[in-house]
Amino acid sequence: MTKLKIGNSVVDFERCQIINAANVTSVEPKVMEVLECLQQHRNQVVSQQRIFETVWGNAIFNPSSVQRSIAILRKFLEQNTKSPQFIITHPKRGYSLVLHDQECPNLSFSKAYILPILSSALIMLFSLGLWWTTSSESLPKVDFSLLKPITSSEASETNLVLSPVTDVVAFVRIGNNKQNHIWLKKLSTGEERQITQTATKYSKLGWSKDGSALAFLELQQNQEHLRYSTIDSYQLSASTPITLASFKEWQINSSQFQWSATGDIYFSTEGEEAVTQLKRISVSTQQIQTLKTFKGNEQLQSVALSPDDSQLALVFDVHQNKYRIDILTLESLNMIELHTLENNVHDISWHPDGQALLVSNRDKLKLIDMQGEVTNIDFDNFHYIRNAQYTNDGSEIMMELVSMDIDIMYSDLAAPNEYKLLVNTQSLDFLPIYSPDDSKFAFESHRNGFKQLFVYENGKERLIFSNPDNEDLFGVVWSPDGRQIITASKDALYVINEELAKYQEIKHEFGPFYLWESYQNENALLVSRKTDGGIKPAKFNLDTQELTLLLNSPSNFECVYMGLDQQDKLYVSDHNKIYGTQDGEELDVFWQSDSGNVEGFTLSDGYFSVKISHSEGFALIKVDPFSQLETPLLSQAYGDNMFLTNANKNADRFLFSRVEDIKQLVRLR
Repeated sequence: MTKLKIGNSVVDFERCQIINAANVTSVEPKVMEVLECLQQHRNQVVSQQRIFETVWGNAIFNPSSVQRSIAILRKFLEQNTKSPQFIITHPKRGYSLVLHDQECPNLSFSKAYILPILSSALIMLFSLGLWWTTSSESLPKVDFSLLKPITSSEASETNLVLSPVTDVVAFVRIGNNKQNHIWLKKLSTGEERQITQTATKYSKLGWSKDGSALAFLELQQNQEHLRYSTIDSYQLSASTPITLASFKEWQINSSQFQWSATGDIYFSTEGEEAVTQLKRISVSTQQIQTLKTFKGNEQLQSVALSPDDSQLALVFDVHQNKYRIDILTLESLNMIELHTLENNVHDISWHPDGQALLVSNRDKLKLIDMQGEVTNIDFDNFHYIRNAQYTNDGSEIMMELVSMDIDIMYSDLAAPNEYKLLVNTQSLDFLPIYSPDDSKFAFESHRNGFKQLFVYENGKERLIFSNPDNEDLFGVVWSPDGRQIITASKDALYVINEELAKYQEIKHEFGPFYLWESYQNENALLVSRKTDGGIKPAKFNLDTQELTLLLNSPSNFECVYMGLDQQDKLYVSDHNKIYGTQDGEELDVFWQSDSGNVEGFTLSDGYFSVKISHSEGFALIKVDPFSQLETPLLSQAYGDNMFLTNANKNADRFLFSRVEDIKQLVRLR
C-alpha cells in the first residue's frame, strides 16, 4: 500500500505527503510512520508505547513524541481537531484510526487533486535534475558572513548541543558561585527554560538521535554521575533524571556524549597514569563496555559519532602540540589515521552528510573530508572555539566562543593563601618562571593576538621578545647566571639577552621539543622530545647544537615531568613516582607519592618540593631526600580558579595563575 484516502485527503506514504484540494503538504517520515502504524491496526486501539516501539525502535520511550505526531496528523487530516473523526483518542489506552473507506493504491483522482499533484511532480523532477547536475560538485557550506548570539543572557554559557531533529539547543548556564543549570532554548521562537532542579556542575551534554532525551554528566560530592532525562522539545520540559552510571576511578574527558539510534552512548575516559579508554554504555542494560585502551603518548580526548552510527572520529593528543584525528569503524573496531593538526583541538563534530568533520582548532574552524583534505572556515575571531557543530541542514554553525583572561598572582610561605595581583592585562599572561636569584620572573603573554615574552621586576613589566613571526612557544628557561632567557618554537631556539631585549636565533631540524631547565655545569638545555616510544628527556647542546636522548626507558613508561639537581643529575616522574637515573639509563625509584599524582617538582641542595594533585585540589610539599620526611607547605582546593604554576628553589615564594573566562553561545550564518 502506497496511498490511502482519509476523508477529503489522500495520504501518499511513499512520498510522505498529505494531499487535499488546497495543497500538498510534506510530512516528517516519523510522523508518517505513526500513521502507517495506526493504518496497520485500523479500527483498533494502539497504545502509545506500542506506537513508539514500532516507529522509534530501541530508543527510550517518550510519549511526547507520539503525542506530537498525532497532533500534526490531525492538523492536516481532521476538519475539526477538537472533535476528530478519524484519529480517536482513548484515554489511558491509546489511539485508533477509524476508516470506512478502503485503502486505495490505485485511486481515481478527481480534478481537484490533479493540479497540486502535477505541481508537486514537476517540482520533484526539477529538484532531481538540479541534484543530478550539481551533486558531483556539492560541498559543505564553508562561507559565512554573519555572527550572531544565540542567547541574550549576560551569564557565561557552555556545553552547547543542538537537537538532531528540532531547532532546540541545550546548554549549561553558569550562575553565581558556579551554581550551574541546564537550559533549553527554541531558536525559532527565542523561548528558553531551565530544566534542572538542583544547581551543581553539569557538563558533557548529548542528545539522543530522535531528540527525545538528553544525557549529561553531573558532579555530586566529588563524584561524576552519567544521567539522562527525557525531553519534551515543544514544552521545553524534562523528566526526573535517571542515573546510568557513576565513576570513581575514571574521569570522562570527551566534550560530549555521543548517543546512537540503538540506545548506546559513546564517550572517552582518563584514568591513572594517563591511560585513556573508549567506552560504550547501553542505556537499556546500563552495562559499560571498553572498546579500546590507549597508553603512553596517545591520549584520547574527544569522540564524535557519524550520522549513520557506523564510525567514530577520535581526537588524540600526541604531545608536542600535535593532535591526530582517526576514524574508527564500529563494526570491526579498525582505525585509520585521517589527519594531524597543530595547536589545540578541543573537539570535533560531523557534517550532516557524514562526509566531513568540523574541527574546533583553538581559535580556528576547519573542515576535514574523508580523504584528509583540510578547508579553512574563515571569520573574524580571536576567541577560543568550543563545541562547533553544523545545524541539521548544514546552513549554519553553532558554537561556543571563550574569552579567557589569565592573571599572575603571588604569595609566600608566610601567608600562602593571601594572594597579591602582579600582572593583569585582560589577556593571557601565564607560564611565570622565577629567575635564579628570585628577583624577577619571565612570562608569556598573548596581547592583541601576539605571543610575546615579558619580564616582571620591581613592580614593572617590560617586553623582551616580540616574537616577530608570532610562533607558538614551547617553554621558557633562564640561563644559570640569569642573564639570558631561552625559548623555543617548533624549529628554532631563541636565546634572549634579558637586559638588552635582543636575541640570537638557532635553527634546528629536530622538530618541536619542550624546554625544561638549563644545565648548571655546561652550556646545554634539558628538553623533552616526542619519539616512537613516547616522550623522552633529551639534552640540547647550545655549543654544538646536537640533541641527545638521555633515557632508554621502557616503551610503556610515560615521562611526565623532569628536572636537574645542582650537580645536573636527571630526575623524571611518571604519575606518582619520581625516579633518579644511573648513567642516564636505568630508573631507580627516588620517591613515591601516596596521596595523589605528581604535577611537578623542583630540586635544590637540601630537599625538593613536589606539587601533588588529589581529589580535592593541589598540595605542595617539601621532601627530605635522605629521610623521605614530608613537610606540607601549602594546599589549594578546586573551584577557586587559582593554580600554582611556579615556586622558587627554596619553595618559599609562589606564583599562581588566576583563570577567568566568559563563554558565549553564537551562530555563524
